[in-house]
Amino acid sequence: MRSVLNSFYRSCILRYDLLFLLLWVAVIIACAIQLPNFRLDASSDSLLLENDQDLAIYRDIHERYPNSDSFLIVAYKTKATSDSIFDAPYINDLTNLTNGLSKVAGIKAVRSILNVPVLNHPDLELTNVKEHSETLAQQLNEFDNSDQKQRVMRKAQQSMLKNPVYRNLLISEDGTTTAIQLVLDEEENIDSLIQERDKFNRMLLDKKQLKDSPQTKEWQQKKDNLDREIQRARDLSVEQQGKIIAQVREILSNHRAQADLFLGGVPMIVVDMIDYVKSDVLTFGIGVFVLLIITLAVLFRRIHWMVISLITCIVICLMVAGFLAWTYFPVTVISSNFASLLFIINLSMIIHLIVRFEELSQSGMINAHPSERLYETMRQMAMPCFYATLTTVVGFFSLYLSDIRPIIDFGLMMSWGSAFSFIIAFVFFPLVVQLFIRVRPQLFNPTPVIAEKIIQQKSTFSKSNFINHSFAVITDKLGDKIIYISLVLGAISIYGMMQLSVENRFIDYFKDDSEIHQGMLLIDQQLGGTTPLEITVTFPDLTAVEANSEEDCFISDECLDDVIGDTELLSQERVQLIQSIHAELEKIPAMGKVLSLDTTLKLLQQVNGDKTLNSAELALLESVFPKDLRGLLLDPYVNFDHNELRFSLRVKDSEPGLVRADLIADIKSLLSEKFKLAPENYQVAGMLVLYNNMLQSLFSSQISTLGASLLVIGIMFMMLFRSWKIAILGIIPNIFSTGLVLGLMGLMNIPLDLMTITIAAVGVGIAVDNTSHYIYRFEEELRKDRNPLAAMYRTHDSIGKAIYFTGVTIILGFSILMFSHFNPTIYFGFFTGLAMAVSMVTTFTLAPWLLVKFSNWAFPIKN
Repeated sequence: MRSVLNSFYRSCILRYDLLFLLLWVAVIIACAIQLPNFRLDASSDSLLLENDQDLAIYRDIHERYPNSDSFLIVAYKTKATSDSIFDAPYINDLTNLTNGLSKVAGIKAVRSILNVPVLNHPDLELTNVKEHSETLAQQLNEFDNSDQKQRVMRKAQQSMLKNPVYRNLLISEDGTTTAIQLVLDEEENIDSLIQERDKFNRMLLDKKQLKDSPQTKEWQQKKDNLDREIQRARDLSVEQQGKIIAQVREILSNHRAQADLFLGGVPMIVVDMIDYVKSDVLTFGIGVFVLLIITLAVLFRRIHWMVISLITCIVICLMVAGFLAWTYFPVTVISSNFASLLFIINLSMIIHLIVRFEELSQSGMINAHPSERLYETMRQMAMPCFYATLTTVVGFFSLYLSDIRPIIDFGLMMSWGSAFSFIIAFVFFPLVVQLFIRVRPQLFNPTPVIAEKIIQQKSTFSKSNFINHSFAVITDKLGDKIIYISLVLGAISIYGMMQLSVENRFIDYFKDDSEIHQGMLLIDQQLGGTTPLEITVTFPDLTAVEANSEEDCFISDECLDDVIGDTELLSQERVQLIQSIHAELEKIPAMGKVLSLDTTLKLLQQVNGDKTLNSAELALLESVFPKDLRGLLLDPYVNFDHNELRFSLRVKDSEPGLVRADLIADIKSLLSEKFKLAPENYQVAGMLVLYNNMLQSLFSSQISTLGASLLVIGIMFMMLFRSWKIAILGIIPNIFSTGLVLGLMGLMNIPLDLMTITIAAVGVGIAVDNTSHYIYRFEEELRKDRNPLAAMYRTHDSIGKAIYFTGVTIILGFSILMFSHFNPTIYFGFFTGLAMAVSMVTTFTLAPWLLVKFSNWAFPIKN
């Protein structure tokens, strides 16, 4: 089989190189045409677990309590802490600001302290709320005198700071910060598409045992089509929201002299993250390109190798990007660095090929034609590079075992990319080299001076091999001490891994000087928290009881209590339960603003002369509010059709001691143990729960992905070397290097997140290439004289050069990621680069020690 492939390679690909090269050019052009369809996805759905049951609960709750995330928040803070938002200069500036924002196309409504009901009219009573729900703007318009306006503002300040709804939500307790909510146009099309898609999802889950049936295939096709429609609709929405945000920021820039302004909200985070990703891709692309030009120039000192390498690496990135665009495959924040990774992976393989070609040019094939040396290079390197690629594919594909959609997509994307990289390295690369050989064959021949030095050289060691040769000397001198050092570092690594956690704050994903970080911090500290959480409490079906008594129950409270009893949702008993739960929730340290029916009742109690509402007044709640106030004070917390009461909570993401899993468990324990609610009668949902589910899955994902990759890579080693003993010796250094990096993360208190979870799989997938190349060459060198120590030195001085070059290239390439705007990407770049460095060191020390020590066991003499 191998001889047939070799013959085909020589007689077809290398013989008809120009024809094959033209075919490649056609493919590259086809990929380039697809690039306009390339897309980035930074939606909140890209951070969720696949088929998370809590997501269905979350969406069901939002169907009953419509509360779109399509709004922006402007945090408006006074310049001095002694100032008040209700001072005339700030009110005037706030008025001008809100007027300007309301004119932006795409903003449906602007809500601020200026246009919400103040509820401080002297004649205000529970029965005339409709008539006395003036806003601050309306009250100010009634007066022309500045003194009178000042009195109105001071009175409004007192009223709003006492208002249980507005305090710590619309205005901070110290009166220095207020929030302006910019409600964007509804995205009903996206919501309806998601509901339709989820329906097919549920049908597919119910019928998964019939996965091959025609009906299941039809549902799957419809679900896939809806996925694409949702992505297109989101892309259009993000584009429109980007234009709105740009206009909003332009308006805000004109008011920053008067106040400190910060923009927040889910749409802004999505738009900014996409901008960050685009900026990172550009930075990484240019940075890696320039860095690798310098690296290649230093390593090879030949321009033609540098040009050929860069052409090959650019082609792999272009082809994969075109393929992703053609398949409409989403690229998220997690996978945004795919181009840099592919560039690095492909270049490492090309470096191995170039180094081998140069070795042949400096050995017995000095006088051979460059095309013959090229063929021999590809023939000798095909198997080790093939298995090295397989291990890389396995490392990335192990991420498919994760439950997190963007990590799964990243694993699939890089698996395809790694496979494409092998094809390009062994089909496209030789065609380009052959083209250069046709034009200037002398470029690929050693100069007479170099050739003479090679002939006269008695040792394979040279100054260019100084680093890797030095590692051979160190390994030889240290001897058994290497295993003792490894065991100590291994113990430290295990301890560090035991300290690993998944608890991280979303606010820490962004640099301290970013608008997202500063805005979230201000909202957390002054305006009631950033992360939404909600609780619903459902009561058994209630049946209204008709009163047979002739007594007028609206006159007699006792009669009304008897008639209503437990048949009304808003009975005194249930109201007291909600009030008690509300009070307990507010005691939780990480809890920010808590809103519920209790908040509304406290406000109505103030309106009612500080008197608690009786049964009759509770029964009137459905009719007491005007439409706009009902949507603010009643509908978000009460659903009469489902006999359900709701709590809307905000959690302070910046709280140092926040552990989301413990918080959720404490809330559930509170509801079930203290308030005796059955599990089926309450639900805890929201983005905090979904985010926590994702974080908690990281541990299991880390174990499953790392375990799977090591297992399959071990199998790959067995297939490559046809020995389970060699496979064990080969996998040990990779386990050690990966464990050391994970242990260091634990010791440094760096939590696992969506990016760092991939370090182990990526590190193992790429770093194992070094081990496979080293063992492959060691086995060849050992056959020459059966001297393990001499074989080690020769291996270091031959393939060690390529391992060193690729290691340095990969480390420098990943270092570029540390210039990202996104902190997880910075950690990913640093620790993956560190994993490569550790892997290179272990390949030059621990791996050769194991091979030398157990050479007779692993490489027995064959009779």
